[in-house]
Amino acid sequence: MVSEIGFGGRSWSYAKVPDGGKMRVASEKEALEMVRTGLEMGVNYFDSVTPHPEHTVPGKAVKKLNVRKG
Repeated sequence: MVSEIGFGGRSWSYAKVPDGGKMRVASEKEALEMVRTGLEMGVNYFDSVTPHPEHTVPGKAVKKLNVRKG
């Protein structure tokens, strides 16, 4: 069963995040925290729509968190 609310999509394609008015690359630690929080809230649908290297972010985080079944 897929959660009603998903996480990701175009957002995974952005290599930079705002930091006090400046832009910087999101850290792996931040990505892990975002995915972990989503999972804790019941999200089980992570969209990685882009063909860019950033599309691997949700998959890497899920793998590191060891939460995927099957």
